[in-house]
Amino acid sequence: MRIFDGMGIKALALASMAAFAPCVAAAEQPEGYDTLQDMAGTLPVRSYDYAILGIKPGMNGEEAAKRLSEHLGTPMQPTSGVLQVKAPNGAGFRSQMVIGYVTPGIGPTVRMSARPYEEITLDLSTPALGSVVTGIHRTWRIVGDEAPAQGAFFAQIAETYGAPHMTGGKGAGVNEYLYMLSPEGVPVTAPITVTDANGNSSTAAYPCQDKAHPAEGTYRYRGGKGMETGAHCSVRFSVRYQGGAQDATLRFDLVDFDLMRRDEQAADPQIEQKLSAPATATKLDL
Repeated sequence: MRIFDGMGIKALALASMAAFAPCVAAAEQPEGYDTLQDMAGTLPVRSYDYAILGIKPGMNGEEAAKRLSEHLGTPMQPTSGVLQVKAPNGAGFRSQMVIGYVTPGIGPTVRMSARPYEEITLDLSTPALGSVVTGIHRTWRIVGDEAPAQGAFFAQIAETYGAPHMTGGKGAGVNEYLYMLSPEGVPVTAPITVTDANGNSSTAAYPCQDKAHPAEGTYRYRGGKGMETGAHCSVRFSVRYQGGAQDATLRFDLVDFDLMRRDEQAADPQIEQKLSAPATATKLDL
């Protein structure tokens, strides 16, 4: 069972999201649960070319999962959760939703083994933004003669997406190409300074990889503060290579921060409206 906590929530409310099964659509809320209304309208088309197996952020989550299931040859498994927020006065918000899709049958045993595998994960927005894809993650281990050499692999990446905006790597035999865009669509090629909601500033050696730019596209309620302010990135696409003597592990991560902010703008007011309602008196035997 996956547990999701509400980051940055202090005085206003406490939030948690817990996974459960089976999944429940937003329109099928049980009694006592709340529904997030779709406030997305028509989302602007993502202007960048970055994609993983043809899947881009902004796509309908169910359609993306269907297409990736065809690629994998097995149905992707939906991950559902409960978003629960409580205010100090006792008012609360509680809603069930699908928060992503995962590749079934992939766990630590498979990841730590030497055999080939492919794992794909989708992050979805809340129903307030239409449950669209906000993040795509793919790990692909290739063994034997089919494993690509590092140079040849990155040559294909550069041929497809152009020269990387930055490069990096950790550990022997690991390298990474990073493609990052500002909200204006300009490539981010140097560290940026980010200021959090409390006014604290920090400069990350690798931009777009800090509190304002999470590794996953899953929604978090932050007490109405929104994501940390500062010189934000709108999207991050990273491609990593880790090679051994007889294998290569390729990792692709694509997260759209603009969609995440739009998700907060669509969901937060609905949650806050429920939290501001007068608390219902208890009926304890006094």
